[in-house]
Amino acid sequence: LCSAFGAAIPAAEVPHSASHPREKESQLLYNLLTLCPFHFQMTCGILKIANCIGVSFLKHIFIINPAAGKKDSRQRVYTMAEALKRNHNLDVECMLTKSRGHATALTRAIAETGDYVRFYACGGDGTVHEIANGLANTDTPLLLLPLGTGNDFAKKVYGTKKINVENVIKAFGFYSGKIKYDVKPIDLIDYNGEKCINVMSYGLDTKVETIGRQIAGKIPSIGHKAYDIAVVPVLCRSMTCHINIDLDCIDEDGKPYKYIVAP
Repeated sequence: LCSAFGAAIPAAEVPHSASHPREKESQLLYNLLTLCPFHFQMTCGILKIANCIGVSFLKHIFIINPAAGKKDSRQRVYTMAEALKRNHNLDVECMLTKSRGHATALTRAIAETGDYVRFYACGGDGTVHEIANGLANTDTPLLLLPLGTGNDFAKKVYGTKKINVENVIKAFGFYSGKIKYDVKPIDLIDYNGEKCINVMSYGLDTKVETIGRQIAGKIPSIGHKAYDIAVVPVLCRSMTCHINIDLDCIDEDGKPYKYIVAP
């Protein structure tokens, strides 16, 4: 386990960001960033130079996965973000993910500038996973707007089996403009450099998730039921697999130990 970043839950009010005085310059930097989403050193350099010359990146950043969930939720987020900017003078920007790994590239590059930023994950577990990898080992908080198919991590964070996005929006104070939350540090699972925020699995669970995601992509309207349907073809196949497990663990007293399992 490695100590990661702050996950945010609705709670005490925090100060708002001031309105951005040079929005056009910040938008230009964002355009440059999206042209090279995987070139971390280049994007970080652009943003650090920007800070030196007094151009600060936008503070409330909504990372939107347009492919998440049963339907496209972009307009819903755009409308809410625009209301926060117009009615409450907050510093807001929406960024769309364009490919796998894009959310990691965006959040990592912005977080490394040291600017005071709040990220809002607008998508499902995949979107949260990518942003978690971008923010690992930073103090940058992440808030969840569960707009995906499964939203398993959001259900655990919010302590419910059924997510109501409208209630989440109200609890965070997005409509009033008085955004409220507490930041709590969480642990991540580090698997050969890849960070897992919720669960790491293999075998049946992984195969069901893979096929279910494919079904949900072709028939978005069935939502989470895609994973129930995926159980059938998985059970009809061989489940034999051979693995080696080598874990670096820490006990309750903080002492490291290894856990090894081999076939």
